[in-house]
Amino acid sequence: MQGRVVVAALLAAAMLNSCGLSGSGAMALPPASTQSLGANATQGATFEPAKTYALFMGVLEWKDPDLEPFPKEDRADRALERTLLARGVPKDHIIFLEDRQATLKNAWKALADIKAKMAPGSTLLIYFAGHGIRERGVTWLANHDIDLKRLPQTGLALSELTKRLIKDWRGERLLLLADCCYSGALAEVVQAVGAKGIKAASLSSVSPTDGSTERWTFTESLVRAWTGETRLDLNGDRRVSFAETDTYIHDQMKYGEEQLTHGSRAGGFEPEWQFSTAASVPPPAVGQSRWSVGDYAESQSQGKWERVQVLSQSQNSAFVHFLTRADRFDASVPADGLRAVPPTRFTNSQRVQVEYDGKWETARIQQSAEGFFHFVHYETLDDSDEWVTDKRLRKIGGTR
Repeated sequence: MQGRVVVAALLAAAMLNSCGLSGSGAMALPPASTQSLGANATQGATFEPAKTYALFMGVLEWKDPDLEPFPKEDRADRALERTLLARGVPKDHIIFLEDRQATLKNAWKALADIKAKMAPGSTLLIYFAGHGIRERGVTWLANHDIDLKRLPQTGLALSELTKRLIKDWRGERLLLLADCCYSGALAEVVQAVGAKGIKAASLSSVSPTDGSTERWTFTESLVRAWTGETRLDLNGDRRVSFAETDTYIHDQMKYGEEQLTHGSRAGGFEPEWQFSTAASVPPPAVGQSRWSVGDYAESQSQGKWERVQVLSQSQNSAFVHFLTRADRFDASVPADGLRAVPPTRFTNSQRVQVEYDGKWETARIQQSAEGFFHFVHYETLDDSDEWVTDKRLRKIGGTR
């Protein structure tokens, strides 16, 4: 699509742990996968830096004393901004509201300003980092001056964001990115915007009902997508697509953070849309091995099993990335020192106890997914049903 402007308004609500209020009690079924990894990618369906616009909100501190601040060292939101600049996005195409700058008034003004620059064919990216809040099915992004006692009046509601995105829209493509509690609710924005004929998509760190990790795993995955790391090129065609990035993020959050997430697309947003060209072709298998490049497994280290992803392998060893250690910690391990990730020990409809805010609460599993996740309904907690894994489950009676 030569000549099209890509306005990337990065709304990645990078909302970390301690999410404020509880999640919606409605069951959230895992969306169908958006994988479409064929090599015949749509020509022109790609990230075009000179035609990209980005709105960042990185909020790690708040006026409301009931919202816990987050550490500001090694901010991945700024790393993502630097990545886009390095890819060629003009500096005047990016607005970054950091911490105290990210008031509700400033956020709406920044959105209006960035939309005013859009031209037909543009793509908008929006990114937010901070707390996510969900109450009775309504989701807010926690701007710096949000008041938890007056959410409707002071918070950045996704419903209001939807209205403001649709009004006077003149671009082609919208990409929302969320690394936060309840960030999967961005799918609601995508579907509403897509119904208006706008190509829209979202990627998020967790489902609409769940809290998210305080680590930057999701945002670091976005950096890898835009820098073309080979590990995201799942089909070896040298194109890092939306579908591949969605799959990679899903697996990173699943095995590294015990979180369920899927991207969302609507309005004709192409699964083949290209983030970048992969730096190289994925390495071929060497010899006979149980493990393939890209596999997720567990490696025994100092008497405990840790989650890893296989980056390359030979007959007797594997070079792996440790998912639960510091980012980019890679090491060579013996191939026979790896094991498959153990399957869940719990079943659908089973009555269980779930670790919740330091206590064990009784619940029933209403749905299971991927042999790994369970959606639980709490017997004594309102508005708190969520997806969990074996890590937070035990049998009735007190044994894991």
